[in-house]
Amino acid sequence: MTGLIPLLMLVVFAIISLIFDLFSLRKWAKLSGYTGLVASAIFIFLLWDKRAVYLNGLLNLDAKGIYASLLIVVFTFMVFLLSDGYDVRIGILEGEFYVLFLLAAAGAIVMVTSEHLLVIFTGMEILSIASYALAGLRRDELSNEASVKYAILGVVSSVFFVLGMALYFSQAGSLAIDSKVIANPSPVLISAGVMLFAGLMFKASLVPFHIWTPDVYQGSPSPVAGFFSVVTKIGAFIALLRISGFLVNPALRAMIIGSIVLTVIYGNFVALKQTDIKRLMAYSSISHAGYMAMALLLGEMGGWVLLFYLTVYGFMNIGAFSVISSLMENNSIDDYRELSKTSSPLAAGMAFFMISLAGFPPTGGFLAKFFLFSEVGSAGYWWLVVLAVFTSLLSVYYYLRVVVYMYMKKGEVKTKFAYYSAALLAMFASVLFVLELGIFPRTLIYFLRIFV
Repeated sequence: MTGLIPLLMLVVFAIISLIFDLFSLRKWAKLSGYTGLVASAIFIFLLWDKRAVYLNGLLNLDAKGIYASLLIVVFTFMVFLLSDGYDVRIGILEGEFYVLFLLAAAGAIVMVTSEHLLVIFTGMEILSIASYALAGLRRDELSNEASVKYAILGVVSSVFFVLGMALYFSQAGSLAIDSKVIANPSPVLISAGVMLFAGLMFKASLVPFHIWTPDVYQGSPSPVAGFFSVVTKIGAFIALLRISGFLVNPALRAMIIGSIVLTVIYGNFVALKQTDIKRLMAYSSISHAGYMAMALLLGEMGGWVLLFYLTVYGFMNIGAFSVISSLMENNSIDDYRELSKTSSPLAAGMAFFMISLAGFPPTGGFLAKFFLFSEVGSAGYWWLVVLAVFTSLLSVYYYLRVVVYMYMKKGEVKTKFAYYSAALLAMFASVLFVLELGIFPRTLIYFLRIFV
């Protein structure tokens, strides 16, 4: 049962944090959260050569699950760093802030380590319920709206997934994902695939199931929005990869291709007119979701390139949100005016992440897109790659617009920011990893291609 220990570490320390919070020991609750993440990461490392199936097949610790679990824990730890100091500054004084992060991470790990639809759904609901609460922790009008909207639309996505499970069970006689059953789908199984994809596409922010994303990102506390942009996507895309066998059917393949086309066009075009940095990051995440969904067309063979993209994307987004968190909810792009003069480290970090998200070399963002587009093009989808490259070029405008405001726009500087050593540590670590993956990606790529 050693494969369950990383998950149990998160749950046990979430309970311990909750107990500390009951006695108003908030610092101990925070420390307990950090300890749970570190302990979970250590046990995940110990599982590299112990891939196995647990609980009669309900949990599958395969290569994808182990690596994705590590990403979830690492990025949750970095979100903790963003929250350190920010939470008190904006009035989040409750220890459940950290409890909810641990539970959400546990739900995401359940999603990525199962090939059983009921277990994936359970993990999705644990992640979702914790996320609804996290979105509303600022307790202002925008935050309350974000929480309610996310919850209502999340219920709709859950209904889709449950209907898909019911239809699948009626044909397969089991909720375990069976590649042989999926490979010869009946009309009912095709309908099941549509419903299952719809439920997970909501979590991944793929059009037309994206409508929650801008409002939720804008209303949520900045570290929480960073968590949604990274950890939720990891859970959703690895779960989508596990049911990608449905795409052997032309109707479902057409559905996902149509969603990819709409997502990359809509996300990039709407981002052009955004003046709120968190809404801009929301539409950025929508467009990147469209790129990542292209890997699903490769089936299981797209696993390594999807995980490489998720790794790079995670560090880019966490890095960007470390800067956004430091500006203490000054989220208008105009608030970034001449940031290079008032805080050159934050401006340099944000400029680097914007350049990487746009896909400029020698950053990891460039190579993530290059490898993904190369693999998809080699599979015969060159027209889709041409569209993705065009929309990626379009994104240069809104990413560099932020850089222009920080370095070239003149005017009165009103921005308030706060230096927190933990957030700066997260920013510098993200810069290091994104740069390293842009210049020396061979080790990770070799590992993913062999291991995954």
